[in-house]
Amino acid sequence: MIFNKKGEKKGTKKEVLPTRPELSHADRLEHGQLMVRSVIEVLGKPEPHVKHTLKTLVGELDKSDSFTIVKKEYSRTKKIGGLHSMFVDVEFWAKNITVLNGFCIDYMPSSIEVLEPEQPRLKAHEIMAFLNDFLAKLHEIDMLAKNLRQQNAVLSNNIVNLYRNVIRLILLDGPKEEQLLARMTGTDPAGISKVLASLKKEGMIQKEGTAWRLHRENKDDKKPDNKKPKGSEESRKEEEKGNAHG
Repeated sequence: MIFNKKGEKKGTKKEVLPTRPELSHADRLEHGQLMVRSVIEVLGKPEPHVKHTLKTLVGELDKSDSFTIVKKEYSRTKKIGGLHSMFVDVEFWAKNITVLNGFCIDYMPSSIEVLEPEQPRLKAHEIMAFLNDFLAKLHEIDMLAKNLRQQNAVLSNNIVNLYRNVIRLILLDGPKEEQLLARMTGTDPAGISKVLASLKKEGMIQKEGTAWRLHRENKDDKKPDNKKPKGSEESRKEEEKGNAHG
């Protein structure tokens, strides 16, 4: 026999094994696989980014050993407001119900339809895996929502305090009409009315006629005194200059 440099027989073809062996329709059903039709949609901007993102998602799905794509059909991009929308209608085999659940959680499709089998055979461990994955995702979302609520509360409180201080600083220059305060702070009249009412209730400001001003007894908002302290060298020089002019 004649061999080439790699030790292979000449005149023979190297056998290429498929990385994902193709199963027949009946074999897939026998192994508990599910034929699924799903719609995956991407909304965003700019338009090229939307197209690239959607095709990347489908590419990741196609590379996975847990899925086998049978058919895919992309839509044209559609403008919705200032954003672009695009979806793909894809049919694929999912390895089992647990894998399909992971697909729903990770890809968040717009819709999903199990085409086959009409009566899936689920084992106990598959049901438990499905429910545990679902609960784990729920806990993750719940924790994220709680953290966001807490961060939002802190941020809202800081914004309100900043807003209140801005109003008090504006009123240092004298009384202001409510509409003028709204324009100076960039706030709608309804919003500023609530803040002014709150400051009035706390005794920070008071209303005289149609204008708002700082409360007369509120000593915290007095302008800083720029006069030089008596007895200082700068104060003595100013007094000497005044006497000389006199």
